[in-house]
Amino acid sequence: MNDKLPDNSTRTIAFIGGGNMALSLIAGLVADGYDEKKIIVSDKNRDQLASLSARFGIQSAADNTQAVRSADVVVFAVKPQVLETVARELSEAIRKRRPLVVSIAAVYEILVAQHPEIDGAHMWFNHTVFSRDDRRFLFLARARSKALGGRRSAMFTANVDGTDLREVVPWGQKVSHFDWRSPTEIVATCRFEGDQTKHILFTDGRQDHRHIAPGFLVGDGHCTFAASGDWLASDPRARDLVARDLRIYNVRTEAGHVLGAPGADDCLNQDVL
Repeated sequence: MNDKLPDNSTRTIAFIGGGNMALSLIAGLVADGYDEKKIIVSDKNRDQLASLSARFGIQSAADNTQAVRSADVVVFAVKPQVLETVARELSEAIRKRRPLVVSIAAVYEILVAQHPEIDGAHMWFNHTVFSRDDRRFLFLARARSKALGGRRSAMFTANVDGTDLREVVPWGQKVSHFDWRSPTEIVATCRFEGDQTKHILFTDGRQDHRHIAPGFLVGDGHCTFAASGDWLASDPRARDLVARDLRIYNVRTEAGHVLGAPGADDCLNQDVL
């Protein structure tokens, strides 16, 4: 590892693999103002490389070794099953360049140790969201196979350099939607303590998960917090499996309001904030 990395704003980041995880991270970097010319991606799929370059203005490399040769940070964004092979192929180039290396292997090893049925399944990461102070981020680790009976997910958090990795919503609880309330608190919809999907609020790294707005925010919903951290907006399927209500809930005062509902004419029509 390089002990004299350049300033964050000038580091060249190489993504080995241009799939969903790389796409999510690259999109976040570019949206945050990172210099797209300092981002390199390599992938066997030339069409995927061309698509990423056209969309974000980043560089593409003819092969993995070329990408590593000029990188200060190397992100292995390949499937866990091929990670060891790819890493071995790049070992000499990495030894010479000595970049910071980021890998998804730790997550894969954690989940496979607890759930051996995941081994050999197609795994990917997505839905990456930075905390309110940009010091940590959360993401979903997902896998799919016939043995798993479909798709399964877990939520993890980590520091921006990949350290202090935490599994904050366990595997198999159908975690789906989420947001940061503060630099340390997270809301997520998942099957916590039962078979019903609930809106759960918890502190990153603590076992203090609690069900919020029971009877009001019922089921799954695309939830998001206002900047104040008091008001939570969500669109739970409160009436049937298709229609969604638009609702807001104050986690401090426990006041809830329906802003809109399909076919309803009695929704809130005044300011509440």
